[in-house]
Amino acid sequence: MILTIWIVLGGVKNGIEKARKWMIPLLFMFFIVLAVRSITLDGAFEGIKFMFVPDWSYHTGKTFLLAMGQVL
Repeated sequence: MILTIWIVLGGVKNGIEKARKWMIPLLFMFFIVLAVRSITLDGAFEGIKFMFVPDWSYHTGKTFLLAMGQVL
């Protein structure tokens, strides 16, 4: 909270712009560390397979029409 107040009190140029220079790279570093850690956990391959390999038995004409209804 104190860090947020300090950044906001610095204004746009001296607060937000300076904080952006180190906060965005830090965010990407955290993301990379989290991705590597999640891949090294037990059962990670099954989770990745579940997420990226489709189960075609769920895809029917009705499913397609319901999806088109949500798009519109």
